[in-house]
Amino acid sequence: SGYKEITLTGINLGTYGMEKEKPETFSSLVQEIVQLPGDYRIRLSSINPMEIDDALLDLIANCEKICPHLHIPLQSGDDWVLSKMRRNYNSGQYVDTVLRALEKIPRLGLGADVIIGFPGETDQSFENTRKLIESLPFTYLHSFAYSPRKGTEAYGFKSSLAKTVKKARNKILTDLAEEKSLHFRRQLTGDTVTVLFENKRDPVTGHLKGHSEHYVPVIAQGGDRLMNQLVQVKIKTVREDQQVSGCVLS
Repeated sequence: SGYKEITLTGINLGTYGMEKEKPETFSSLVQEIVQLPGDYRIRLSSINPMEIDDALLDLIANCEKICPHLHIPLQSGDDWVLSKMRRNYNSGQYVDTVLRALEKIPRLGLGADVIIGFPGETDQSFENTRKLIESLPFTYLHSFAYSPRKGTEAYGFKSSLAKTVKKARNKILTDLAEEKSLHFRRQLTGDTVTVLFENKRDPVTGHLKGHSEHYVPVIAQGGDRLMNQLVQVKIKTVREDQQVSGCVLS
């Protein structure tokens, strides 16, 4: 019956079309794609904060075919670190982008990447990052400890942070992210979401497994005929370990 989810991905996804003789915008591309017939949904992969315009947010908010989910790389919540990374935004611009998105898409699945222990990161730099993450309703977080890579400008930077410090900071952010994830998932209790069930069952329960439009993993009882289908599921329970269970609506 064909693919049910199309993921748009790229190194700099939001800059699509800028190099053309007649520049286009990424949002105009998405607008064209959603006009295609068929039973499918569109998910956007990682997109930088300065590449998210109001036209794209309006599309996500008003088109049922587009998943209300944004993965917006943060990397750091400290402006000095962001400048050393040569990111094209500061912490204030990042927050503004997220708040604009939340204003238009209140029930938004929101993810981010964070690098811990970038050369020059101080206690205050990390605290700025932690506070920024705490202030926004992230639904998941990918945090990584910095490691030098040959051929990059940062390879020559001096890094004085011990691995134990990086590990401790990573745990702080991981724990914070888990709290936020659980809070978001519990808000879905009683809601009806659209789940794309995979072709393999959950190995522990034997139930169908898939992801909601918000990129939340969901399990539910059901037959194999529901695999690779977009199915309406009412969320029933959210366990402390974040497992989300639902009931398939006929």
